[in-house]
Amino acid sequence: MKVSISSSSRKNIDEHYIDVARETSKILAQEGFDLIYGGCSVSMMGACYEEFKKAGKQINIYTTKLYEDDLNNLDYDFSEVCDTTFDLKKRMFNDGDIILILPGGPGTLAELFAFMEEKRSNSKPEKCLIVYDDNNFYEKTFSILADFIAKGFVGKEIYDFIKVAHNIDEFRNIIEEFKEEK
Repeated sequence: MKVSISSSSRKNIDEHYIDVARETSKILAQEGFDLIYGGCSVSMMGACYEEFKKAGKQINIYTTKLYEDDLNNLDYDFSEVCDTTFDLKKRMFNDGDIILILPGGPGTLAELFAFMEEKRSNSKPEKCLIVYDDNNFYEKTFSILADFIAKGFVGKEIYDFIKVAHNIDEFRNIIEEFKEEK
């Protein structure tokens, strides 16, 4: 099984978020998942990479030309340089059994909405899309969804396409439920 992880690659974020990436990745690696991610050796993305590498798991990287040089700092099993971020998102979505959205910036948010819409529009119930909402990081994002619902732009069923974990115990439970269903 494979997990696609979206998260921040920014160096100047609170260490707490890097610990979140480390802890969730350690659990996934221990549960037998291989990693699919954007290929970065620093910040949250770097913490994910390190945990899967320590566990001896397979690491697949999809990146874009802008970040191609980052591959030089990594040891991985497979890489593909995608022409666009749209291509990258498609590969990550198609190849992952689980898609984990950790705290991140605009790129991570774009991936969340792209993955949620792909799951909704193309009936991909087998894909488990998890949002790790640590310290209510995604509170404003969920508020936007609630506003979309209130104004009739989307139905409440949009929430059926994501699973939200607010802490590590909820995260473990989602992973266990997913594995039991497989």
